[in-house]
Amino acid sequence: MMIAALALAICNLLKAEDKVTVNDFKISAGETKEVSISLDNDVAYVAFQFDLYLPEGITVEAYSADRSRMPESTKLEMSKQEDGAYRFLSAAMSGEPIVGNSGNIVKLTVRAAEWLQYGERMGYFRQVKLAKADATGPTYEEMAFPITIVEPSVVTVTSCNREYGEANPTFEYTVTGGALEGAPEISCEATATSPVGEYPIIITQGTVSNYNVTYIAGTLTITKSPLTISAGEYTKRQYEAMPEFMLTYEGFKNNETSAVLTTKPIVTCDATDDSAPGEYPITLSGAKAQNYDISYINGTLIVTEPESYTLTYIVDGEVYKKFTLKQNETITPEPEPTKEGYTFSGWSEIPETMPAHDVTVNGTFSINSYTLTYMIDEVVYKQVVYEFGATITPEPQPEGDYVSFEWMGLPETMPAHDVTVTAVYETGIAEIMMMAQQGQLRIYSPNGKLHSKLQKGLNIVVMQDGTTKKVVVK
Repeated sequence: MMIAALALAICNLLKAEDKVTVNDFKISAGETKEVSISLDNDVAYVAFQFDLYLPEGITVEAYSADRSRMPESTKLEMSKQEDGAYRFLSAAMSGEPIVGNSGNIVKLTVRAAEWLQYGERMGYFRQVKLAKADATGPTYEEMAFPITIVEPSVVTVTSCNREYGEANPTFEYTVTGGALEGAPEISCEATATSPVGEYPIIITQGTVSNYNVTYIAGTLTITKSPLTISAGEYTKRQYEAMPEFMLTYEGFKNNETSAVLTTKPIVTCDATDDSAPGEYPITLSGAKAQNYDISYINGTLIVTEPESYTLTYIVDGEVYKKFTLKQNETITPEPEPTKEGYTFSGWSEIPETMPAHDVTVNGTFSINSYTLTYMIDEVVYKQVVYEFGATITPEPQPEGDYVSFEWMGLPETMPAHDVTVTAVYETGIAEIMMMAQQGQLRIYSPNGKLHSKLQKGLNIVVMQDGTTKKVVVK
């Protein structure tokens, strides 16, 4: 009696550890997806049988054994029962047990009807029978598992604004209906350089695993960025030339400059070269730009009593530029001039501030030389050095059996850079002479006179196929 009671207790303990279920059974109306049946077992089983009951509207489309646990010799069969259940029967033909103590044993492809309403359902395993190698094992009347018919979801991108030249904001979205499994992907073609306007914010599935999801795009509106133009303050002595008003800009984006203005600002000042000492307003107006909202800060021109000296820059003996500066005014050296094909020597000594006398600064240009390279068959034939602008004497044709010969790309004068020219030629004078001796072609002078061989100068050669070729013999 004690032995029988102990055996019964062990059997009940084993039965308490066994579990057949479907994990995370979530499906949308109209969706077909794969779910797996798993088995948790505390002892090794070689066969099983169970009836699977699914709610109305959910059907099994296909099935297969999960070979991660089921041996290759194991056979799996499914049959539909009169009460609507799907009966699964599996047995290991070689007696091999199911591998491990947990994990999937059967893969199902299931479909949910389109008319199903979202909400919670229940599925059941009934008449679950597990068998060990000795044909013994437990039987379970019922094991239940939840099924969720997922509510349709609507994902809407939140429209937003930003100024031109700024980075896109972090795009946000709202979800109505069922909760999302995963996250959608949001993109917008607008960049920091995109002009003012409206741009669609596109939302796509991303990692969302839900079946029934509607995605609604949003709009990114790019507005004009503020730009301030300032006239600044200037000072000059009476009778000095009016200064060039160098406007300053604050607010440009994307390394842009005043070049992007579609209409340049209008600068107005009533002062002239001869205006009396005093303060004169500098007013700005009229600027326009596609991507900027423009405001102005007007400036002031202060005219002081006259007293100035001349700073003169001389290049190669001729006046290059002149400036009028007041005594002790800081001298900003003029940028060195450039000239194609020449190198500038640099300016002679320039004082840091303007002394009480005129100043002359000198500089000179020296001519540059460049290399002319002749190439024949991708091999350097000859190199000649010329000064910039020098007349180029073409290199004579090399000796050889040439029908025609030309240096391609040879300029008349030397440009301000190295030049490479390539020989383009045809050979075959000897072959033409031999064909003429054999009567296989005819040779004419330019005036139409027939010859028996090539003549010096231009020859018109008529080939056997009727084509003509011009051959020059030097």
